[in-house]
Amino acid sequence: MCSVNKPNTGSQLRRDCGKQSTTASKNGTSTGSRKRKAFPASDEELLIDENKRAKVRAEQTSAELDDFREKKFKEVEDLNASVTEENAALTQRISELQNDKAVAECEKEKWMVYGKSWKGKAQEWEAYGLSQEVEVARLNGKDTRAQLDIDALGKRYDELEATKTVLSNRNVVLEELVEEYRKDLAESKLRQARISRARGERLTKVDTRLAQAEGYYRRAVTPVSDDDVY
Repeated sequence: MCSVNKPNTGSQLRRDCGKQSTTASKNGTSTGSRKRKAFPASDEELLIDENKRAKVRAEQTSAELDDFREKKFKEVEDLNASVTEENAALTQRISELQNDKAVAECEKEKWMVYGKSWKGKAQEWEAYGLSQEVEVARLNGKDTRAQLDIDALGKRYDELEATKTVLSNRNVVLEELVEEYRKDLAESKLRQARISRARGERLTKVDTRLAQAEGYYRRAVTPVSDDDVY
């Protein structure tokens, strides 16, 4: 076909045929492969499957982020509830100790007044007065212990408040982390869409070029009749 001796066109056809064969050898394709690439249905299916898998991965990532957030928030809420209960118990205990302290102070004052009122009496009441002083000393010790307990409970209360503040800050950090994950996920979806669009455009260009090459090849190898020569 390539050696047709048509005047003023044979050499041109031979050059065209040579270009076609050179192009085919460079691309590593034959006539059958060009026909197959002219309709790349399998490539489109692969792209569709890849997009589906990307969507599934994105949905799974979003679901995992939601589960992670709910789990962490549940832990923080449980810990906050535990701290709140402990704070309530400590507050009640402090109130009870304060009441005990007030009662002890009242008893102390009562016994001090009682003892002083009887100190000036006869010798027979002196021992009784001394016993009352012992009772006052005992009450003083009880008051001191109650004050120490109140101080310890106040320190524990401050520690629990600090822990609650740390947990609140951690909750804020978790919110920011989840928001960053969502932004990354959205950017990943956009990148995937751009990649899919770019691949589709490249496949369209390849299909167009293959179709043009196929048509050009058919025109180049069409036999020349005698009518065309004369």
